Amino acid sequence: AAAHQKANAADLVEAGAAILIDDENLDGDTLRDACDLLFDERLTTMSAAAIGVGRPGSAGASALLLEALAEHQPLPTQDELDVLTRGTR
Repeated sequence: AAAHQKANAADLVEAGAAILIDDENLDGDTLRDACDLLFDERLTTMSAAAIGVGRPGSAGASALLLEALAEHQPLPTQDELDVLTRGTR
């Protein structure tokens, strides 16, 4: 369970949308270096990468799932959820 945040971040790191600093390596210097991203061209690159892997429709898809469950209705298919979460519907 200790590495759950690392697992959650893996896709973003792989896509170039985030950096990963292991807990044992986090100190003042690494934190300062990470904060430097706020004033660096890497932020623009990382932002574009984040948009590429983002799921802007996730909240709406979650609400749809909850409503279907509450009303004992059929759940959307995985393909429908993919479309909804990507906000392309």
